[in-house]
Amino acid sequence: MPKQVLHIDSAKGMNAAESNEHGRRWDRDEYKRQNQKPGCWYDWTRRHLNFEITPDRKLRPLDGTGKSVEQRFNERMEHLDMPPLDMSKDAKKLPNRLAKFIISGETNHIRKMAFGDQKVDFNWNIEVDNSRVRCTREFERWAFDVYDFFAAKYGAANIVGFNVHLDETSPHIHCAVVPVTTRIDRKTGHDYETVSYKAHFGATIPEGKVIRSQLHDDMYHQVGYKYGLERGDRGAGKKHMNKVDYFRWLQQVIPETEAQLDEIKSQIDTEQTRLNSIQDKIDNGEGDVQRLKEKKKMVEGQLEKLQEFQAKQKSKLAEWDKKLASMRTAIAREETALKRLDQTIESSKSHLRQHAGSVVSGAMLTVLHEQFLAVLRDNPEIRSTLGDTLLANAKSTAEFVNDGLEKLWGTVLAGLSGAEDAPVAYSCGGGGGTNNDSGWGEKKDDFADYVRRCALHLFRPSRPAPQRSIGRRR
Repeated sequence: MPKQVLHIDSAKGMNAAESNEHGRRWDRDEYKRQNQKPGCWYDWTRRHLNFEITPDRKLRPLDGTGKSVEQRFNERMEHLDMPPLDMSKDAKKLPNRLAKFIISGETNHIRKMAFGDQKVDFNWNIEVDNSRVRCTREFERWAFDVYDFFAAKYGAANIVGFNVHLDETSPHIHCAVVPVTTRIDRKTGHDYETVSYKAHFGATIPEGKVIRSQLHDDMYHQVGYKYGLERGDRGAGKKHMNKVDYFRWLQQVIPETEAQLDEIKSQIDTEQTRLNSIQDKIDNGEGDVQRLKEKKKMVEGQLEKLQEFQAKQKSKLAEWDKKLASMRTAIAREETALKRLDQTIESSKSHLRQHAGSVVSGAMLTVLHEQFLAVLRDNPEIRSTLGDTLLANAKSTAEFVNDGLEKLWGTVLAGLSGAEDAPVAYSCGGGGGTNNDSGWGEKKDDFADYVRRCALHLFRPSRPAPQRSIGRRR
């Protein structure tokens, strides 16, 4: 029986890039850019099938209009009088304010639910045309049942995003929930609402496991069973990997699976030889024929299981090979683009020196260049968002690089000059009298580390909102 899929993750909030991905606030060019990333495939011709369920329980298409998930999240934070997080601090020390769920089922079953008997081309290429495909009523009913399940459990007002995607390999739902709980003010005795991820999902790892396991049970008993989706295996210990880790895993598991298939083939040959030998004895009337027939039946059963397992592994291997080839192609394109970017940054050094003045030494410029490129290379989400932001008004890659380096140098220079409004303070030492709440006052900054911090701060996809009052709403 096919199994339901329910993945739970925590987050500090929702940035613009992720919000746009959930809401499919993309044009055709953005679809193409996304499909260049390793392991990604978004079918432009199925974009009309994507939809959301709004807070008033209405189904509406994801057409780029209406409020984004990021906007709804920020509005909910404002309504709860929650102050913005200080994103300059260590992320591990910041509280989680969002629970992110992915809900789906085993691929073949969920596709059948979504598309019925319609012919859908799931190949990863730009030639496919699925514009005629429509979503089934059964799938829409499932989506509404899932929405009602989360609304009853966490409150409809706290669901800031319920986006249904049918343009990827497997149809699925992204549900973003603000974990709100009610507490009593010790001074006034009044109730007030506040955000607490631990209150809903556990303060410890063991407690969290129990809660998540129960959530899987509840999801099956209230929704999954009605659509032929069984609860997932208990204690399966499945890990959800990002695309980079998945790529590395594929590179490791494909050779192992190929070796396993060779071993299975050898076992099948051995069992086939045994089967032939038994059949020969039966044909020649040698020994106890009845006992030989029973033995033959047993060997045939073992052979059938081996052949079924072989077929499944071959199917997996073919799928993995296809995904690995796609990832390698995307990585090659990205590496080529990074090399061109590196060459462009080299030529931009003189441009920056002209605009920043004599204070920029050759060594400083080299560090600026290296850290700018390192941040782009190590953070694909920053690279994507920065590209969207800077290329919107740029006429060339050179302008994109020049603009990025100038913005970065302005941020660095503000910190070095000791400006009070500097976005990122430069630490000159870690004395006890330092009044520095940026988290970097414990040791002297290395210039390269400081530049990298500036780049991460400047080009982070989601920036904190202006400071608000911390007072609670009664």
